Amino acid sequence: MPDDADDLRARVARLEAGAEIAQLPARYARAYATMDGPALGELYAHDTATESQGRGREAIAQRLADTGHGPAGLRTTILHPGGHVIEVDADDPTTASGHVHSRAEVERGDGTWYYQAIHYGDRYVFEEGRWRFHGVRDHELFYGVEHGGAPNRLPDAHWPERSVGRGSVPHRWSSWHAWTDGLPHREQTQPKEQ
Repeated sequence: MPDDADDLRARVARLEAGAEIAQLPARYARAYATMDGPALGELYAHDTATESQGRGREAIAQRLADTGHGPAGLRTTILHPGGHVIEVDADDPTTASGHVHSRAEVERGDGTWYYQAIHYGDRYVFEEGRWRFHGVRDHELFYGVEHGGAPNRLPDAHWPERSVGRGSVPHRWSSWHAWTDGLPHREQTQPKEQ
């Protein structure tokens, strides 16, 4: 029978694991919002395999870079992770699994937008002193729907002066600019001042 100190250590380790794992979807969303491939790659285990880019963190970063090509590619991605269920493996406390729901707002390379409701089925591994995704995230779609407008073509809001209009992000993030500067030019309509 384990003593109280061992039990307490195990409970604290599970709490710490849950807290760190819970940050992964938010960090994933941040990497997509800023289009920061290396930051995205750091969220994954070193041996993660992709469908066509190969294996490893560099392959994950390249997978993000490859999504920007063509009119259907990504230009702006805003993910809103929701409830997160995490189960640390009782037999192997260095592995865990989880489920996360997310809503996405995505601008394609041609300037059109769509929304998605997503379920992610994830596996996690404790590697190099931190929790990471173990394998490519299982992206399952509830639905995707076209957005009726182009939020990036709104006039500037000049927040907090006005609450409706185009804001300052992602335009102020250097990694996002590096991303969009490398994409094919698309016609941009000039916003009208309100």
